Amino acid sequence: MNYYSLIKKSPGLISFGFSINFFSCLGQTFYISLFNDSFRSSFSVSHGELASLYGIATILGSFFLLSLGWLLDKIELRTFVFFNSLVVAFSCWLISISNSILLIFLSFFLIRLSGQGLWGLTAQVSMARYFDRDRGLAASIATNGFALGFAIVPIIGAWLIANIDWRTIWLYSSYFVLFIIIPLNFLQLKNQKLREKTYKDKLKSEEESFSGDKLTQVSLKSALRDTKFWLVQPAILAATAIIFSIQFHQLHIIESKSWTIELYASSYIIFSITLLLGSLVAGHIVDRLGSIKLMYCYLLPLIPALFLLGFFKSFIFIFIIMGLTGFSYGMCLVAFITIWAELYGTKFMGEIRTFNFSINVLLTSVVMALTGWLIDMGINLKVLCLGGISFILLSIILLFLSTKKS
Repeated sequence: MNYYSLIKKSPGLISFGFSINFFSCLGQTFYISLFNDSFRSSFSVSHGELASLYGIATILGSFFLLSLGWLLDKIELRTFVFFNSLVVAFSCWLISISNSILLIFLSFFLIRLSGQGLWGLTAQVSMARYFDRDRGLAASIATNGFALGFAIVPIIGAWLIANIDWRTIWLYSSYFVLFIIIPLNFLQLKNQKLREKTYKDKLKSEEESFSGDKLTQVSLKSALRDTKFWLVQPAILAATAIIFSIQFHQLHIIESKSWTIELYASSYIIFSITLLLGSLVAGHIVDRLGSIKLMYCYLLPLIPALFLLGFFKSFIFIFIIMGLTGFSYGMCLVAFITIWAELYGTKFMGEIRTFNFSINVLLTSVVMALTGWLIDMGINLKVLCLGGISFILLSIILLFLSTKKS
């Protein structure tokens, strides 16, 4: 099936995956970090202190995610999305009124848990669960919501920050969630009851027939005992930790390279275009070669990206770096949706993906905070980038070893 046929077959669910990925920009690091100067000025904190505050809030959110993500396996999708969106709206409002470290910490925790965490998880689980043979294509289309977000949100955010008080921006974001996003999601998922019944009937039929696919329906408890489960984790961490660390500390990078924030924000257009291309390529790779092969593909572009970031200062390299990291991120977003369904089935997708999402968020937050402290200590960008390249190479070796496991 091609992209057009897939969209025509399931327009509501596909558009839901696309739009919820786009809206999750509200809780993504690349957007929140645009307000770093405002946060540091308003709350009198350093780069390292803000990164640690943000990182701890994100880590705490990842632990709570472990307690909530499994609900995607139990609760009807529309109900889950509605209540989570209410939390997103409240998070945005709380950021707008925060007047202390405690409140902004709570705000970070809630927006990361609900906006970045549960919204993103919902899109991923939905695409993996309700699409079978076309899972790669569905994941690819949904991922394009991120591509659109990366293309326009940083530019819009930079313009808003330059013209509107940062608290007002977050207040209106809360209204947007309540009056635009929630009604839209209900419209997109109007056939969800029938879709869920069809999915459950399919699982029941497979179990009763003792088909081979039954063996792929592995619980989290069983997956944790699988060596391959752990060998692929560094490859997943490498992409998100490196890309998000670059995004979170983008203002420091801009300053150290003597770039301008307007130029850097405009480069997100390149990021989004290559993210789109990466996701489209990834969809075909998954459906033909599998998710493990895709993981090799998304790690490799990060090596030249980090080398250029560490050793070159010309503004031209902004666009090359953004192009490479965008292509990598586009592919890895598809892999994050498909890898666990491919290895362990979809019946326990909520709990397995939640666990991996939480672990990834936890470790990525640690890396972002550590990077902030290293910056405060005076460690230069060259050393940080060489460290990132070393970790990528180690991840590739472990990924290779995972393919040797039965």
